[in-house]
Amino acid sequence: MASGKTTVKTVAQTMAEFTFALRYDAIPPEVKTAARRHLADTLACALGARAAPTVRALRKHAIAQGGRADATIVGTAERVPAGLAALVNGTMVRYLDANDIFVLRRGGASGHFSDGTAALLALAERHRRSGEELLTCIVASYELQGALAESLNFWERGLHPLTNVAWVAPIVARCSSSSRWSGRGSP
Repeated sequence: MASGKTTVKTVAQTMAEFTFALRYDAIPPEVKTAARRHLADTLACALGARAAPTVRALRKHAIAQGGRADATIVGTAERVPAGLAALVNGTMVRYLDANDIFVLRRGGASGHFSDGTAALLALAERHRRSGEELLTCIVASYELQGALAESLNFWERGLHPLTNVAWVAPIVARCSSSSRWSGRGSP
């Protein structure tokens, strides 16, 4: 280093590097199995809430907005813009409050990592990603959220643990929509 300055990576840079470097073929089989199980559970939670009055109203609103038919509202044939699909599907996932929960090694709950899955699903559909690519993004999302939850005590800093998805989702979403990334080989 000519200037004598050291460069320190931000947490966001470290998280992005991990996400963009992760490859489906490098994920251990048991982690792939867990990711499939989490995806199935997330979709089951969404389907379980599909007839709820709040969900029906939100679905009606999303359809009325029009726009690009990027992604499907789970349990229907209706296609709406990816952001609206993520909103409706995410509401369905959380509505019954039966989705996954991460328990910290130090004790206590640290959020529902599947909160970001609806957005990843909508983006995967919009960008025509494969199932392997979607699962890679889900694994990245869970890994990053777990690392944040274990290393940062959200409660002590006045934050709710569910906010960790807000730190992770933009990075993984960018990765899932990148035209350079295929989930295999080099980005």
